[in-house]
Amino acid sequence: TAQKAVAQAAKKAASPFVDKPDEIHYVVVILNSSAVPMQTVKDEIANFNREFFSLEQFNMNSFFINKTDQMITISKFKNKSVAMNYYNIMIKNHVFATHLSAKDFVIYSMSASNYTTYYNMKDKRDMYPEFFNDNYLNDNK
Repeated sequence: TAQKAVAQAAKKAASPFVDKPDEIHYVVVILNSSAVPMQTVKDEIANFNREFFSLEQFNMNSFFINKTDQMITISKFKNKSVAMNYYNIMIKNHVFATHLSAKDFVIYSMSASNYTTYYNMKDKRDMYPEFFNDNYLNDNK
């Protein structure tokens, strides 16, 4: 309906996140540090990279984004398509699928611009999951 379209447009306008498919991308894992130790997840990512992306050189960084949640950043990917290829292989891997189903953490692909926005605009972080779903998972372009 037209009313629904107007509501969606307003919501999109309120979001600070912008779809930039050609920009450098990162894959991020956001975890509750009380649910699973960060070092465990970093080790699992390193093992995953060795097994599935042995020819790639990824950097991995981690830090607290609030009192309980930590962000692990895997960088960097040439663009959205390359990052989503990594993301799709990662979420199907049994180790990460187990964590995802247990809701130990979430995994996103993020452009460099949106990564900066996500980090700096703490009050807007809750808008990223919907942006990700709309622009990365439901992207039929």
